[in-house]
Amino acid sequence: SWRTHNHVIATSGIMPTAGLARTAQGTRTMDLRVIQKKQARFCIGLMSGSSCDGVDAALVRIKGTGKTLAMKLIAHETFNYTLGLKNRLLDEHLSLRSACAMDFELGERFAEAAQAMIDRAREEVIEVDFVASHGHTVAHIPPGSDAKYGTLQIGQSALIAELCGVPVISDFRPRDMAAGGQGAPLVPYADWILFHRLKRPITCLNIGGI
Repeated sequence: SWRTHNHVIATSGIMPTAGLARTAQGTRTMDLRVIQKKQARFCIGLMSGSSCDGVDAALVRIKGTGKTLAMKLIAHETFNYTLGLKNRLLDEHLSLRSACAMDFELGERFAEAAQAMIDRAREEVIEVDFVASHGHTVAHIPPGSDAKYGTLQIGQSALIAELCGVPVISDFRPRDMAAGGQGAPLVPYADWILFHRLKRPITCLNIGGI
């Protein structure tokens, strides 16, 4: 149900047919339906928050789906932005032209982070199945806060797919808003997956932008 790059597109929750990706070892076929049916899937998650410190990357193992899904964190790392890039991301007067250029500039930073985690996975004899990239939010107007609403993330996922040679899933916020949500679909589900098996009350506090 989210946009998937590398010459394959996922729409309405339907897993598409095979696509091709160029890698250092040549061209290989990737069928997302095969990945979906694997007992264990290995993925890299990428995130850049409003503190603009850098790209947070996590390598995780995923088993099952829906209510039976289980995750295991294998490795994680923060890839810091330069001070110049951080200041430009925090510029409240960011022009459309600058945002357009930074979309690809951040895409390269995200790709570097993903590739570093792919290399780490290879050291553990793990083949990464896909990358999930949230991008960096530069504007977010959820439904109900204004007559008009929308959301905009930069960190071009097509560039990540091209440079790393793996499928990339993105556009989580706009897909959620298109379905009537507030544009924050990941945290509630992740919290439920991580904590619902505990036999005691749990409070989760999301502290962002610090």
